[in-house]
Amino acid sequence: MSCSGTADWIRRAFFDSAESLLSHIVFAIPAVRGIEFGTGFAAAKMFGSEHNDCDREYGGKTRTNHAGGIVGGLTNGNELVFRIAIKPTSSTPKEQNTLNWETGKVETASVKGRHDLCIALRCSSHIRSGNRHCARGPDDAGATNSRINKED
Repeated sequence: MSCSGTADWIRRAFFDSAESLLSHIVFAIPAVRGIEFGTGFAAAKMFGSEHNDCDREYGGKTRTNHAGGIVGGLTNGNELVFRIAIKPTSSTPKEQNTLNWETGKVETASVKGRHDLCIALRCSSHIRSGNRHCARGPDDAGATNSRINKED
């Protein structure tokens, strides 16, 4: 997932960092199990000199984008790049073991009817919407008193 045209607006770089706000939106989707920004977990295998995004102009844009458009919790004008991990849905027509709470015994069950077997296809539109919502800035993003307005 990526987003261009992000505002350089986030100035509270700790609890309300760009990563925190985007993660809050992304983890509102129950199937999401992880998020990484820029080179993400691969950065743990890099040297600092390899991961360093050298500034190419005063506005903060860099030649590389290992940080994913966020440095020290602040957006830097680069394209915002992040990836998410989504768990597979367990509601399938395939028979599976489950606990029957009434009898206390393990039984087989399957979900009948029409169900999406890949929730990842639905998640992308929600994440794009949340990404745009967050990237507009605190006045439009529903942030009030350093918190996301959960009714938006």
